[in-house]
This record gives sequence, structure tokens and C-alpha cells, in this order.
Amino acid sequence: MGGVPASRRFGHRGHPLHDPCAVAWLLAPQLFTSRHVHVHVECSGVARGRTVVDRWERSGAPPNARLLETLDADGFFALLGELFSTLP
Repeated sequence: MGGVPASRRFGHRGHPLHDPCAVAWLLAPQLFTSRHVHVHVECSGVARGRTVVDRWERSGAPPNARLLETLDADGFFALLGELFSTLP
């Protein structure tokens, strides 16, 4: 049983932490920068299920979601350490 391959996007230095980031945003939104954008989910064709984020306002559609753009990594890992330290 092989391990999960390292993320090419991040230079093979780690893996995306989507779920922990979602929880961190709920607990400490100040760790993130964000902006409002329009998001659409394709419901047909070959792109069915694809989430399309209009980062550059090309569609002209009104914003309907908040896009988290950057993260204070040191603050994020400090928060995780703090939370993990409270586990039994």
C-alpha cells in the first residue's frame, strides 16, 4: 500500500489541508485574506460538477461566495498545535 504522492503544486513539500483550513477559518478568520467572487457549478456536459470561480469578474455575475486567498501559515499551525494540545 503506497502513500499519497506529494503535491506537485507545492513543489513536493507537502499536501493541501482543505478541511483543517475550513475549520480554521471558522475559528480564526483573521488568519485569512478573502474577497467576494461569483462561483458557478457546471451541471452538464464534460465539465459537469466543475466549480468555476470568476476571480477576475469576467462573467459580470454578482458575487455569491467568499474566496479565501491567503493564509498566515505560522498562525494556522500555531492554532492547530493549540487545538491538538487539548486532545486527551
